[in-house]
Amino acid sequence: MTRILLALAVTTLLAACAAEEEPKGVIPQHQLDSMNKATDVEAMMQNAEQDRREQIDNQ
Repeated sequence: MTRILLALAVTTLLAACAAEEEPKGVIPQHQLDSMNKATDVEAMMQNAEQDRREQIDNQ
């Protein structure tokens, strides 16, 4: 019985000392990074489309 109580106490203390990860925002950083990359790609594609239209208009 003593061993069970000792094991339970040690387990409780270890669980209480475990560091909890605190969220830094609603959207995880890796998803924000992906969204920023997608925005950059979108801007690049819009610029390429604009250049293509200008070339067609100049012909």
